[in-house]
Amino acid sequence: MAAQGLPVTIRRALPLRPLILSIVPAASLSAQAEFGSARVAVMVHNAGTDGTIAAARLVEAYGLTAREAELAVLLGKGEDLAGAAVQMALSAGTARQYLKQIFAKLGVQRQAELVRLLVASFPQE
Repeated sequence: MAAQGLPVTIRRALPLRPLILSIVPAASLSAQAEFGSARVAVMVHNAGTDGTIAAARLVEAYGLTAREAELAVLLGKGEDLAGAAVQMALSAGTARQYLKQIFAKLGVQRQAELVRLLVASFPQE
């Protein structure tokens, strides 16, 4: 059994790629509206290609706005908040506000928790 928050790999016969199974909090308002009282979501996807997270997947999975998702992707790639703000042409205050909204929607309290959740939710995407 995998440790809490770590994805599980399900191997399949070649030529199929392995499946990645992740269990993540269903903390966003959109997830609660769609799934009622669900506390977690089980996400299954093919082992991926380039290791990046698509912003559209974050919008879909967690109800983030496009700009919140863009910020989350940059943070997930290892960018610090100040650097991400510059890349997105945001003020530091706006970037902090987006980060607070991301934390609330994903049910995390720290940037490290956010990155860990993103990696567990969308491994090798």
